[in-house]
Amino acid sequence: MRGQELLDKMELVDSKYVEEAGAMPVKKNLTWIKWSAMAACLVLVGLALISLFPGRSNDIVTTPYIADLAPMVYVNDNVYKQSTKQIAYDEPKEEFAYLGKVESYLANDQGVPKENLQSNTRILGAPIFQYGNDIVIQIKGKYWLYELLSDESEDSISEQEKMELDPTYTAE
Repeated sequence: MRGQELLDKMELVDSKYVEEAGAMPVKKNLTWIKWSAMAACLVLVGLALISLFPGRSNDIVTTPYIADLAPMVYVNDNVYKQSTKQIAYDEPKEEFAYLGKVESYLANDQGVPKENLQSNTRILGAPIFQYGNDIVIQIKGKYWLYELLSDESEDSISEQEKMELDPTYTAE
């Protein structure tokens, strides 16, 4: 009978109060969204810290690979190495004297180029110009300076220098 009593009492409630109650917005519990956003931010901060301060592992040893050789070109019985200062010219200079184009290349694991107009990088067809004692190679619209590696013959280079220049070199 309790249900009947409730219904009887509800009939006594003014209808305007019922309409107002139906029009009231329902408050949603949004705290879970706040906590989810905070957790996502903490994860991003953690990932950023991991990338900035990677763990140090003593069991990983890196050794220099032959791929670390500087770009080199062999022209007219001389080896030229790309300038360590990465010097490039936007326009050709009057002093540039055309020598030819790169005709072949070695993969980096094969060492220093040893044939005329040969490079240890994939720049086939790149024009080569004499520029004083050095050369300049046109690559992608710029003229990159390559410095003469050594005026001396290969026999006068020390064993250490030979090993630094050509990782495939083995002392005899």
